[in-house]
Amino acid sequence: MKVYLGTDGRQGYKTCENVASLNQQILDAEATEIYCDRFLSKHNFQDVPKVLELICSKIRTNGTLVIYDNDFEMISRQIFREETELGLLNTYVFPLANSVMKCMLNLDIVKKLLPNNFEMQKANYSSHTFLIELRRIK
Repeated sequence: MKVYLGTDGRQGYKTCENVASLNQQILDAEATEIYCDRFLSKHNFQDVPKVLELICSKIRTNGTLVIYDNDFEMISRQIFREETELGLLNTYVFPLANSVMKCMLNLDIVKKLLPNNFEMQKANYSSHTFLIELRRIK
């Protein structure tokens, strides 16, 4: 089963908009792939480790976890260097009218929170986001 964590939905994926629906609808080690679309930053910073632990528990061995979120280190650099306008930054940080962000993350913080039974497949930056693809190895 493929699972999409976010509000937009994705064709071919079961959508869960919050932790409660993920916990109720997906059994432990059931998902072959979970795609987190700006999902982690919708939680309080102190809750992110537990949320990530729950997400990881839902992935079966050899399953894939993809995390896509804003990278506030990259956004901060753009602000400091005056490389982007405020209106554009607001679309990066608050992409949806109903999006409520509760924390700021970056790729390094998320990598440190991952359990050691996941192997990094790739990690990419764009101008303001990061994408990590991981595989559960045991």
